This record gives sequence, structure tokens and C-alpha cells, in this order.
Amino acid sequence: MGSGARYRLEVATLCVAAAVAGLAVTVPIDFPWAARGSVVELQMLIFNVPRATATAALAAVVVAVLCAAATMRMVWLTAVGFGALLSLSHVVARGLTHELATFGYVDAIVGGALLGALTALAGRRSLARAGLLLGALSGIIIGNRVTPSADREHLHPLVRWALVDPPSLVLLVIALGLLGWGLWRHRYDSAVPVEEIPLRPVAAVLVLVSASLIRTEVLAEQDNWFFRVIAGSVLVVLATLLAALLLPARDGVLVAMAVTFAVAGGVVGTGPSPGWAAPVLVVAVAVGLAAGARYPRPVLAVPATVSLAVFEAVLNNTVRAESLTVAGAAVTAAIGGYCFGTIVPRELSTSALALMTLVAPSVVAVITSRRFGHVGEAKVWFHGPPADPWVPGWTTVVVAIGCGAVALAVWRLRSATSEPELPARADSRPIPTH
Repeated sequence: MGSGARYRLEVATLCVAAAVAGLAVTVPIDFPWAARGSVVELQMLIFNVPRATATAALAAVVVAVLCAAATMRMVWLTAVGFGALLSLSHVVARGLTHELATFGYVDAIVGGALLGALTALAGRRSLARAGLLLGALSGIIIGNRVTPSADREHLHPLVRWALVDPPSLVLLVIALGLLGWGLWRHRYDSAVPVEEIPLRPVAAVLVLVSASLIRTEVLAEQDNWFFRVIAGSVLVVLATLLAALLLPARDGVLVAMAVTFAVAGGVVGTGPSPGWAAPVLVVAVAVGLAAGARYPRPVLAVPATVSLAVFEAVLNNTVRAESLTVAGAAVTAAIGGYCFGTIVPRELSTSALALMTLVAPSVVAVITSRRFGHVGEAKVWFHGPPADPWVPGWTTVVVAIGCGAVALAVWRLRSATSEPELPARADSRPIPTH
């Protein structure tokens, strides 16, 4: 196998492993677990989803930051270790009828840590980073949008295998095998990505995680509802602004756009999509990433993202056919891919931070679940618009405009050369194709 073929296989490894990590963080509740657990266990598991995803975001960024100062061999070993732990947790959880909430935390945290290690492995290599983003975004969006029907016998076998127990054990084993191959390939690689540990992404994720948890608690009560909605919305925008300013150069633009997309994209096509939509969403993400890399224009990405929120708020509670729901999800996936394709961050851990903002329950998800009787449910578990959706719909528009304005302001204030670039990774030199 030539060096070009080995590099392409490494890109495929990052893509598959990132998809597994994205599914593990987005879907911390597997369908077989739900079939065996008691009502109390399931309520505890669902109620802890916001806390689990917040902890996963912190784990992803911390692991990515620490991996920046480790040798490539050690980073590959770290990814293999987290992949093995994720596989083991799924094997053990298959036979449990209790402690499901604990394994929900394990799935989310280990998945986030795996994603952080993969971010360090991708580095600044354009093709490797594209593979990572394609896998991670596809896993997150499919985990949010695609829900198998109640009658699973009518699903295509491949769809049933991929969606009934996401991520499936077979997919985990494939990802683990590919990561093992990557470790063997880099067994003698002692290159270190950077010479110092970047701490600003850690401060940024602490701001966003703290704001997410405080926001959830603020909106948990029903009294003074209008004030709580305003306070939660303002908190989102201020936390996004602070996190964006903490990051170097234009890294904050990517995080602000990711928050904007998480808010706006979380309400479009909220009905469960059929299994055949999964490959459509993957293609949509790929198209968006390619367009963002070729035409990187945040001034286009932000209005496109805000338009998603406006579109859903105007349509209100309109009943839509299955094909239109899939079309809305595909457009959302393409815009998400475009947002992530427009900015190549200076710090490697910024990509992990931006990706993890997509899995944390947004302010709109909390408003929807609390106000309409779905206490504790994240947007992953709330499918279908509520009976009176004007509050979450127009709150989405306001928050998306605020976070989008933050992204454009940081883009204007900080030029691409506002800070010196870090030394290139030792593994970022061109790979020969023959």
C-alpha cells in the first residue's frame, strides 16, 4: 500500500471514528436500554442528558488540549483507549437493567474524549480535517434527526443495524480496528504537534458549559416565565461573546457560528426522519463542507443559519409531509457543513469545542421541553412541534440573530493575521500520492 493510499485510509479512519463519537454523545440512550430499564431509571437517564453532554464537551476540549503536547504515537494510543472503553461500555450495558444513568454519562464523556483525540490527530491537514468534520457532523445530525419507526421489521437491514442501537457494536468494532491500524502505522512517530498547551479553549468551554447548566436551571421553573426566557436568551449571547473573545485570532467566529447553528438548526424539521434519510444527510453535510472550503464567507453562513430559525418560526405548527421534513433536515445539514467549512481554527481544540456546542441542549430545547411537559428532555428526545410553538420559535430567531452578530463582529475585529501562526504539525507536510 502506497503512502497516498495509507493517508486516505487514515482519513477514512478519522471519519468513521468521529461518526461513532458523534453518535455516542448525541444518543446517550440506546433503544435496547430503554426496553429493559425501569421508569425511574429512564427518567433519571433522560433528566441527566444536559449534564452528560456538558461534561462531554469539557472532556472533548481538555483531551484535545492535552493531546496537543503529546507525541503522535501517544495521541493514537489515547484514541484507541477511548474507542476500546466505549466499546466495552456498550457490551456491559447490554446486560444491565439498572445504573443506566451512569452508562449514559460514560457514553457521552468517553465519546467526547474520543472526539477530542481525533481532533488532535486530524490537525491542520485539510483532507484529514474534512474527514473528521464529515464523520462528526454526520453522526451528530443523524443522531438528532433520524429515528427508526416503531415497526422495525419494515426497515432496511442496513438502516436497522445502524439506527436501532446507535452507535452499533459492529460499527464500534470497525472503528476500533481502524484506530488500531492507525496506532500501528504511527508506532514510531514521536512528533509533537505544538510546543505548549493552549489554555484559552479550556476557558472558553468552561464559559459555555457553565452558561448551559445555569440556563437550564433558570428555565426549569414555571414562575416569572417571560423574565426567565429573556434571561436565558441574554445569557446565551453573552456567553457566546465571551467565549469567542477568549479564543485566539478568528477561532471565536467558528464557535459563535456553531452556537448560532445549534440554536437555529435545532428547530427545523424536528419531526423524526425515516431511516432512508441518513445517507441524504451525509451527502448534504459533505456538500456544505466542500462549499465552505471553496467559498469561505461567514457573511453568508450567518444569514443562512438565521434564515432557518425565521423559516420555522413563520411556518409555526404547520403539518409537513415526510419528504418535506427530510428536505428541511438536509438543508439544515448542508448549512451546518458550510459553517464548519468556512473557518480553519488556529487552535486544534477549537474544532472539538465547536462540535460539542451542537450536542448541548439549546435554550430553545429547554423552553420547549419545560413549557410543554417534557421535563428534562434534550432536543434529541423532543420530536414534533408543541401545540403553541411561538415562544420557542421566535426565541430562536432572537438568539440566533444575537449569536450571529457576535460571529460577524469577531470576524470584522480580528483579521486572519492578527496573531502569529503556530508552528505547523510535523505530520502536516504533503503526502505523496504515488
